[in-house]
Amino acid sequence: KTAGGGRRRSGTGNKKSSAEMPPLGMDDATAEAIAASAVDIATGGDGDVKAPGERKSADPRFKQFHEDRWDYMLSEMLEFREANGHCLVPHTFPANPQLARWVERQRRQYKLMNDGKTSTMTPERAAVLEQEGFVWDSHDAAWKEKIGDLRRYRAQTGHTLVPSSYKPNPHLATWVKCQRRQYKLYLASLFKMKPLI
Repeated sequence: KTAGGGRRRSGTGNKKSSAEMPPLGMDDATAEAIAASAVDIATGGDGDVKAPGERKSADPRFKQFHEDRWDYMLSEMLEFREANGHCLVPHTFPANPQLARWVERQRRQYKLMNDGKTSTMTPERAAVLEQEGFVWDSHDAAWKEKIGDLRRYRAQTGHTLVPSSYKPNPHLATWVKCQRRQYKLYLASLFKMKPLI
C-alpha cells in the first residue's frame, strides 16, 4: 500500500516503459546494473518500494527527510498510475498540483544529470522511476498519443482530413491543424536557408 492508502502495482501492464531502454549515454549493461542496485535501494531488497521512513538514504547528499519526501511523492505518482493506467501526470493537475510540480522537477533534474550538471537526480532514482514507467519526455509521449489517434481516425474514415468540428475528439482536430502550421513553418525555414541560384 502507498502512503495515501492506495494499492501499488509493480508493473505497467503490457505497455513498453522507458525502463526497457537505457538512459541517454549509457550502455545496456551499465543501465541494468544501476537499475538493479536502485531497485535494491528503493525496495530494501524485497521488490516492494518502501514507504517514507522505511529505507535509509543511499546518497550522502540527501538527509533522511529528503528521501522520505521523495518516496512520498513517488507513492503519489504510483497512486496516479493506479487510477489512470500511466505515469503521464498532466502539467496542470488540479487534483494534486504538488504531484504535477514534482514530476516536472524530476524531468528537469534528469536532464541536468544527463548534461553533467549539478542535480538532485541520481542514477538510482532514475532507475526507480523508469522501473515504474515514468515518462521522461512528455511532449514526445503526447505527440505519439495524437499520432495514434490520427491513425485510428484514418482507419475509420480513410483519410486524415480531420474537421475542426470533430466532436468525438476535438483535441485531435486542433492538433492536426497545429501540425500543418508547423510543417508550413518548417518548409518556409528551409527555403530561407537555401541560397538563391
